[in-house]
Amino acid sequence: MTFSGHTVHYRAAQNAQDNFATVTQVVSADWVEAEQLFGCLRQYNGDITLQPGLVHQANGGVLIISLRTLLAQPLLWMRLKAIVSRERFDWVAFDESRPLPVSVPSMPLKLEGDSGWRT
Repeated sequence: MTFSGHTVHYRAAQNAQDNFATVTQVVSADWVEAEQLFGCLRQYNGDITLQPGLVHQANGGVLIISLRTLLAQPLLWMRLKAIVSRERFDWVAFDESRPLPVSVPSMPLKLEGDSGWRT
């Protein structure tokens, strides 16, 4: 990802040290909140950074999340299911009353799993 004014441009990772490069094929978590799972956009003193989430770290691999997490947070499950089904990640504001300060393009995202749960 690169920044230009109030616009973010998607650029595929060039090496394992890039911010959104996949370095681990299996990522797991017992409990996650939305920011940990989907990443977040942070703004401080005019500087904007994108923080990758577990879905970005597992891109191209397997993401293992506790069923307890998904049952306790149905909106998390709905968004994760949409991402897996569409194979695209869209950055959205967690607070609907405060939209993202910049336009961030969607990015391809491929997670492997049991194909029966995609429907």
